[in-house]
Amino acid sequence: MDHTTETKTVVGDAHQTHQIDQGTIVDFLWHLKKQGRYSEDTFKTRVKLIKLLNKEGTNLLDPEAVKKSIASHDNWCNGHKQTVVHAYNGFAEMLGLKWNAPYYKNDETLPFVPTEKEVDALISGCTKKISTTLLLLKETGM
Repeated sequence: MDHTTETKTVVGDAHQTHQIDQGTIVDFLWHLKKQGRYSEDTFKTRVKLIKLLNKEGTNLLDPEAVKKSIASHDNWCNGHKQTVVHAYNGFAEMLGLKWNAPYYKNDETLPFVPTEKEVDALISGCTKKISTTLLLLKETGM
């Protein structure tokens, strides 16, 4: 299939943005579905991320522009950047583009552990049957 880009020029703006047409994004969705190795949530997320990059004006046909766009998002954690890289991997594979994917190491975070006050507040806010079970779990360390 022909994967063309639509070039839009904003009046008064000196640069052009390269946007992929909606048909290419639908093709990407079908590409992921046909592979059969991803859950529905996975390919929905990946398509959403490709749409986001496209909406931001990233030239999705230029892997270096994609790398630059991902790296410039300082508000994204490394885990999110890693997910965007995986999404673009599939997109580049579909289009036959070669790229050296950047590596982002996922930051390990500590799990949330509630204080004893918070656990007591939860127990007191539940019904008698549930609060009895929660109290048992709390007192036995389960």
